[in-house]
Amino acid sequence: FADNLNLSYAPVTYTQLYKNNPNVTFKNVCSLIRINLPQTDYNIKSIKVESGNELGIMAGNAKLEWATSSTSTGLKFNSTNAGISESTPVTLSKADGSDLVPGASYYVVVWPSTHNKLDFTFTDANGKTCVKTLDPGWVYCDAGKCVTVNVKSLDFSDAAPFLNVGVTSVEVDKRGAEE
Repeated sequence: FADNLNLSYAPVTYTQLYKNNPNVTFKNVCSLIRINLPQTDYNIKSIKVESGNELGIMAGNAKLEWATSSTSTGLKFNSTNAGISESTPVTLSKADGSDLVPGASYYVVVWPSTHNKLDFTFTDANGKTCVKTLDPGWVYCDAGKCVTVNVKSLDFSDAAPFLNVGVTSVEVDKRGAEE
């Protein structure tokens, strides 16, 4: 992973510090969403990731607490913190405004949370958008874990949605009016 990508911590005991011999293992506090772009060059400028439910925390200020129990020790994410905006989307783009690289993998760092779905809005160089949804029922973004999304293709066309009807006539019941 790239430098400065994910907030992490490494617990060290007092004994290890006192002996000047710490044995540390860094643990990620946040979750990662890896987006693998298709090889086709769609001139993608940005990708916005949103939670499908209002309690699905993506980003924002948070309070992290150090907790020690008989089974675990570490930083705990306080998801009820009033300082966190609910359903805050995260947008990926290059600082210089250039296109994202076709076939590359990009990582979104998000707070650990559960989402009933994730929406990905891809915006191209002309400002057109294409929305893809990851909806397996629930998406679990656990601390230190990575959810991978493989994007096969994108459609930025202006074609309006249409209804494809397989019959030549449709009869609809009247409601709320006299015949």
